Amino acid sequence: KCAELLSRFFVFFYFRSEEKDVVDVEFTLDVKCTSDHTLDVTSNDFVLDPAYPDIGPVGHPQMLPDYSSGGDEKGILIVKMRKGQELKLRAIARKGVGKDHAKWNPTATVCFQYMPEININHAMMSTLTQAEREAWVESSPTKIFQWNPSEKKMEVVNIEIYQYDNECVLKAEEMGKPGLVDIRPLQDCFIFRLEGTGVHKTKDVMLMALDSLTAKLDMLNAALDSEMQEMNALTGE
Repeated sequence: KCAELLSRFFVFFYFRSEEKDVVDVEFTLDVKCTSDHTLDVTSNDFVLDPAYPDIGPVGHPQMLPDYSSGGDEKGILIVKMRKGQELKLRAIARKGVGKDHAKWNPTATVCFQYMPEININHAMMSTLTQAEREAWVESSPTKIFQWNPSEKKMEVVNIEIYQYDNECVLKAEEMGKPGLVDIRPLQDCFIFRLEGTGVHKTKDVMLMALDSLTAKLDMLNAALDSEMQEMNALTGE
């Protein structure tokens, strides 16, 4: 049971140095509760492998710049112990990527959609009654439209939440006002949404993903340049 529980937490280990070809790293844990209060045993209690001191759990005090002060990370809870209980084990942190197994994936959901370009025919909108405008606004499930009484103009609010449901377009046609609104996806601009699992901050996941993508593109460019040089050498150019 303990082994099964701990295996769930090994996904949270990360490697600071990608240059070293290290796949498995061993950590040890030896904790005993001697007080009357419940003891939380977390990933911060692991003793790092002395051979790889720069590899450890995310947020481990030894991995933080303020190691001397102990850091302020709570660590990942492994087990709660009462007085007299003891836990001693050897754990293997294994490096992996999400395409091999979902347990190594730092994201729960990743999706993107094109930024919508919404153009309202204000001349046609002015021909609608107040009731018709309200009905048209309510037809949008994401409620991205609102009537500005001072400007006497229909406005788009929070355009990023539009889901291309097309309900407002269908409502306009139902009202006999085709062309009241035109919605098209911008092909050169998109909205990217990322939900993390808690392993890393979403900002860090995004930055690391961009670094990985850049590295792969650099590798591809280098390979293409090498191929081009070989072709030029063969053709004498």
